[in-house]
Amino acid sequence: AMTYAYDPSDPAVFQASDENGGNGTNGYNGLAAEAEPGSRQDILTFLSAPVEEETYIKGTLSAQLEVSSDCEDTCFLVRIYVVKDGVAYNLREDITSLSYQLGDYTPGEQVTLEFETGPVVCKLNPGDYLRVDVSSSAAGMYSIHTNVAGNQWEISQPVVAQNTVYTGSSFIRYCTENLDA
Repeated sequence: AMTYAYDPSDPAVFQASDENGGNGTNGYNGLAAEAEPGSRQDILTFLSAPVEEETYIKGTLSAQLEVSSDCEDTCFLVRIYVVKDGVAYNLREDITSLSYQLGDYTPGEQVTLEFETGPVVCKLNPGDYLRVDVSSSAAGMYSIHTNVAGNQWEISQPVVAQNTVYTGSSFIRYCTENLDA
């Protein structure tokens, strides 16, 4: 289990999104590079093993996270990147809240959240790998969650959440194919 403090008064900002406006893209100039892992305590980073042969990711990316929080509501964000020559480029992301997926939530309860992105096609060369960041915010892209249950626009007193991700039972899923076959 990995726990981080999510403070709505100091939300995570993803470099490529902040600098270039949305989903790690740089307008018509293509993908923008993302910050190094470990740049903030409230962004957990996970890395896959490098691929050994040319591989294509095709279709939607999905993730399942086992999580808990000490608050009755909070949100979780999953960002999936391809890392080429040590530089991370955002492929897709998804965000959800405990209340959106589960309705009522009891603080401390370990639950499963499902994530699904839009479709993508991406070529991985030998040595490339995937990076997954898990956070509870992406300022400038999504509304800041207050960690309080209810209509977020009506909450006047946000609180700090201690959010936990259980790594042994969390995973991402994607389809690969060899386009030469």
